[in-house]
Amino acid sequence: MLDELKNLNYHGGKDGVLFFLCDVIGNSQIKVHDAEVICAHAPGKRYLSVRDLIEYCLAFGWIHLEEDAISVVPSIGEMLHDKGVLNTKLVTSSVDLLFSEGVFDSTMFSYDSLQCSFSFKNELFPLSLSSVRNVLISQHFLLPLRDARGSRFYISSDYELLIAKHCKAKRKLMSLEKLKEQLENNERAGEIAELFVVEYEKRRLGIADGTKVKRISDIDVSAGYDIVSVNTPEAVVSNRFIEVKAVSTTGFFWSKNEYAVAKLLGTNYYLFASMRELNRRGKTPDPEHYEVTYYADLPAMWQDVPNNEVLEELFQMFNLSRPQDFEGHSLSVSDVIALKRNGEVSVHYVDSIGFKDLQGFLDKQPERPSVLMNLKEKCDAPECNPTVCRKARADHEL
Repeated sequence: MLDELKNLNYHGGKDGVLFFLCDVIGNSQIKVHDAEVICAHAPGKRYLSVRDLIEYCLAFGWIHLEEDAISVVPSIGEMLHDKGVLNTKLVTSSVDLLFSEGVFDSTMFSYDSLQCSFSFKNELFPLSLSSVRNVLISQHFLLPLRDARGSRFYISSDYELLIAKHCKAKRKLMSLEKLKEQLENNERAGEIAELFVVEYEKRRLGIADGTKVKRISDIDVSAGYDIVSVNTPEAVVSNRFIEVKAVSTTGFFWSKNEYAVAKLLGTNYYLFASMRELNRRGKTPDPEHYEVTYYADLPAMWQDVPNNEVLEELFQMFNLSRPQDFEGHSLSVSDVIALKRNGEVSVHYVDSIGFKDLQGFLDKQPERPSVLMNLKEKCDAPECNPTVCRKARADHEL
């Protein structure tokens, strides 16, 4: 359709179009040759090109052309008795088509407070459609103004509501398209994140066949979690239910159902979010969200091993061969490990890939002093576990 508009060569205006529709065709059917004869003998109409008028009216859907016979469409035929009403109808249908074909859009119109009118940015209108623009000027849709500021075009106040309707519809359509695109991107990001967590769980458990790690979200979207897994390789029944939240530009949404399922499953429910997601949202792990669940001396053989290797060993230990006195869940994303070596404590965040150092984690002022005291002021005695130790604080060594 857009190509048809660009090929229009009609150089007349409103009067020629109205004469052709009302006086030449009317409510009857007329041969093209007869229309040419009428125009050739009508006073002041000899300049009209019937062929160009036919192409113009066909492009906007105002007439039918069948076997060299022309007739107006019913919606136009109803208004042939009143050229003023018909002109408004022609302008409306022209604007409708130009918006639907993307020729017009909201960027072409802006409010001019000096003129108290909406201006039309002619420079954005395709030069190849100049014949259409000229007809719209003759139809008093576009009102030209020439002054010291130059030549400009304004929209007739009669058609402001028409333009407003199309601009609002276009914005709504764009919003829906953007929403659809965002949902598709979120779904794509979510799938990638879930597949990553599945592989993470397999690595954590040392399971290659994945029989105990299953992504269920493709089938059951109402479960409240995306992946089922186990805390230890020897477990037979799923006891680890994972909800995965991928990174997005707006953060993530935790549904009412997911929250309810999390409360129901308690410590068997896991919410996975990477350190990158926290940083993107301007947040860092908060000591107030953590409790010490285990404490023990590092084995002597690890004393000279670099931190990153120690952390990897701990990750494997607390997933594949957990200490008998350990009652917490297996080590997972968002957990925190504190290492005390040579009198200094370093804190490390278990991320989706590797570990991230948490500088200053123990320096934050807690709202509940006991939380940090469990981390920072713990006993060095091998038999001491901060969750059950009853020694006075003064007896604990740093």
